[in-house]
Amino acid sequence: MNFARMKTLTFSLVATMIFGALLFNSCTDDPCLTFVCENGGTCIVNEFDLPECDCLDGFEGDNCDVEVLCFDVTCPDNVTADSPLYDEIDDACYCYCNDGYEGENCDQLIREKYLGQYSGEDVCGTETYPIYTANIVPSTVDDKRFIINGFGGFDLIPANVICEIVDANQFQLIRLVSPDGAGNRVIEGVTWGTINPDTGIISVTWKVDYPDNTFEECTSILTPQ
Repeated sequence: MNFARMKTLTFSLVATMIFGALLFNSCTDDPCLTFVCENGGTCIVNEFDLPECDCLDGFEGDNCDVEVLCFDVTCPDNVTADSPLYDEIDDACYCYCNDGYEGENCDQLIREKYLGQYSGEDVCGTETYPIYTANIVPSTVDDKRFIINGFGGFDLIPANVICEIVDANQFQLIRLVSPDGAGNRVIEGVTWGTINPDTGIISVTWKVDYPDNTFEECTSILTPQ
């Protein structure tokens, strides 16, 4: 019997078993071995020796199983923080402008279309007041605001009203400034105005209270001069 050959075979068998055990352990110790990344994602081992997925563009989630709609849409400046948003009805992605802005690139101040000189006519109850001149100027406080100087046009000292943009064609009267020099005229409640985008004519509905506890509900029509 060749003992030298037997020793060699025995050593080779032991070495093979040890190598196989090491190889098996190295495979089973791989955290990514049984971790699934969908939609083309790649499993990587993070700094905590835990598996995680490196997802392709357009997918997210623990297993890259969540599709990110609108991921490839780039919005301009002056858009809301959550833009672009997916619209299920239109099946499209939209960029939404910040308050006070409009336009394809959200670079147009809505209030700009209001600025200028107008001929005003007020109807309060059944009475129509004489035509007057009003000027709309920008506010220096907020991009969403503008001021109608000469609003109402009645008495010797007409009112100036601060307005705030609500949307592309609607605004709200939020404060009356120096109503008549004596503080005797007050516009109150929620009062609204709209602009016709085709003609530029502004319509305002409002209510004025007087010191004798009477009031008038009025409509003002401002036509660009």
